[in-house]
Amino acid sequence: MPTDTMPRSPARILIITNTVSQLIGKIFTMLATLLATFLIAGTFGPQGYGDFTKATAYVALFYLLTDFGLNAIFVRDTDRDPAISIGNLLSLRLAISAVLVFCAIALTVFLPGSGTDGFTAWVKLGIILYTPTILFQSVTTTGNAVFQKSLRYGRSALAVATGGLVTLIAVYLIARIIRPEVALYWLVSAYAAGSLVTSLISISLSEIRLRDIAESSWRSMYMFIRRAIPFGLTLVVNVIYFRADILIISLTRPTAEVGLYGLAYRFFEVPLVIPTFFMNSVYPLLTAGGSDSADRRHLIRPLLLKSSGIMLPASLIVLVAGFYASGILAFIRTDFVPSIPALKVLLLGMPAFFLSSVTMWSMVALGKQKQLLATYGSVMLLNITANLIFIPRFSFMAAAWVTVVSEFLILIISIFMLRKWLFPGRAGKGTGDN
Repeated sequence: MPTDTMPRSPARILIITNTVSQLIGKIFTMLATLLATFLIAGTFGPQGYGDFTKATAYVALFYLLTDFGLNAIFVRDTDRDPAISIGNLLSLRLAISAVLVFCAIALTVFLPGSGTDGFTAWVKLGIILYTPTILFQSVTTTGNAVFQKSLRYGRSALAVATGGLVTLIAVYLIARIIRPEVALYWLVSAYAAGSLVTSLISISLSEIRLRDIAESSWRSMYMFIRRAIPFGLTLVVNVIYFRADILIISLTRPTAEVGLYGLAYRFFEVPLVIPTFFMNSVYPLLTAGGSDSADRRHLIRPLLLKSSGIMLPASLIVLVAGFYASGILAFIRTDFVPSIPALKVLLLGMPAFFLSSVTMWSMVALGKQKQLLATYGSVMLLNITANLIFIPRFSFMAAAWVTVVSEFLILIISIFMLRKWLFPGRAGKGTGDN
């Protein structure tokens, strides 16, 4: 009989163990990433870091297209549908990533750039060298689906930490011996090497075999991706509005400003792994309530409330700590001092980012992917419109404020929707479920 209490000790232990495993691995990776960022920014300045940010941010737009919500569908439905198999998942993802690599390279022809600003010929070459990471990321993401389903995230942490260490060592050597004018190519190659190492370890530890791919079929893959489309489009919309500001700054402002905002954003992104890892552990429990909607609601309600009760204070701690620590950007190089106000503005959005992770995965567990897509799609249009209006006039500070306001809008809309679905009596004054 379902109850409105948090799942008992075994479930709690699984959540805590897997969240901590991910955090340990990510702390190591985070330190490696921050040290690499210090080396790149400190050695090559806002201009060099701006070019590096352009190349990596552009390619990162394609990463979530390789995900496309397939992991969420795999975790939720693999036990109920033979079409949702690991072989179909990997085969589908490899096919998608191959197309994306081609598209990412082909579209560089249309990226404008002149002199030292925009997407210059040097930046475009850096993009081409970095595009193989789309394929590597797709393999790593597939391994993560297995780790999430089995709640064995310690293996994922090992893979990511090893790849991060490879990247850091390579960046250190590049900062010491490579001339600034050719550093971009070596830097993106270093990150690509780290991504390759991560993908190889992930696929090995996930125990996916060639026979799994051999057993896949195009018909099953079609059924798989068709089921994932609503949530996949939501992730695509999410990454567009999450990354659009960098691209708009790249096209409308000097390269140095891209570097200033890129550095602030890099530090802002670091703590966002906390809600991601936490919900990676909670999501399999959210989907364990069977197909009956009433049972599912009874399971999700306490998990949603408990998870929010953890994420809100965690976000406030990160916000306060981030404000005190933001001055560290000035120690990299004095010309990065303008990055500090942008970082502080972005940190104001921490509560929204932490809580919207909880609401998003709760909506997926409820099967409300279409409503989720409508929410993120509407906010994306507002986000891009605001960035196009304000970034040319107010530069990256406008981008920071638009990011924060957009995420709070998503959180508010999601709360109203979940209140209606999970607490119909309160939302409709006892009029029943909708």
